[in-house]
Amino acid sequence: MKKRILLLTTLAAVSFASCDALKSTNKEIKPKTEKVTETELSNKLQGTWKLTFLDTTLSGGKELKEMFPGKTPELRFDTTKNFASGNNGCNNIFGPYFLKGANGITLGDKWGSTMMACHGVDDYAFSNALNSVSKFDIQNNKLHLLMGDVVIMTLTKDQDIKLDGTKWELSYIQPLDRSMKTIQDRFPHQLPSIEFNQNGFTGNTGCNSMSGEYTGTIDAIKFDKIATTRMFCEGVEENLLMSNMDKVTKFKIENGELVLSSKDDMVLLKFKKK
Repeated sequence: MKKRILLLTTLAAVSFASCDALKSTNKEIKPKTEKVTETELSNKLQGTWKLTFLDTTLSGGKELKEMFPGKTPELRFDTTKNFASGNNGCNNIFGPYFLKGANGITLGDKWGSTMMACHGVDDYAFSNALNSVSKFDIQNNKLHLLMGDVVIMTLTKDQDIKLDGTKWELSYIQPLDRSMKTIQDRFPHQLPSIEFNQNGFTGNTGCNSMSGEYTGTIDAIKFDKIATTRMFCEGVEENLLMSNMDKVTKFKIENGELVLSSKDDMVLLKFKKK
């Protein structure tokens, strides 16, 4: 009798232990998340981010391509100055941003913008969404902007673009005048071109050969020590080209073109790939 009681007690203990083990294996195991300091999270904002998601309550159920048929809204953060710039699908936008605590952020307050009219673009939806943002989070190169605890926008980081070994031909130049001259009128003999290499760049101004150095990061670029030959070509506006190159501080690749812009996001030059 004692043996039977002992056996039953042992079986019950084993049974309970098995159940506890089974319960423990059915529990959800949460992945370990990397601890990021407030400063590290802030620094991760640096760079260019393109809109990839907008909450349906803000988009009215429309697809992004339907809302922004011309260009995709984007934001560029300069964490050294707490300053952001970009576009809302129509106009350039720019202004300071403010961080609060570990992941609080204020965007869009007292920002400036250009004043173009763009038919069929929901630029106000993007701008209004920015004004609603109170928090941010960055995971896997995605910037999630939240209103309270709800993600209302997601932007994906542009990857570092390597210019070394690429060749480009001028397709647009920001003029200083209001004339109706075409780019061929300004450069009647040949279109200016540029080729990037590890040691700098080479190319032509539409008249003279040129070479120089450049420094670049994810979306910033600066031309330096530009030298040219001294041939005279009547009717060629190479001075306009050189002046615009001096003002360039940013670049991006958009629709297959190299777009060079000023610090206030004015597009100065565009080149198509050769």
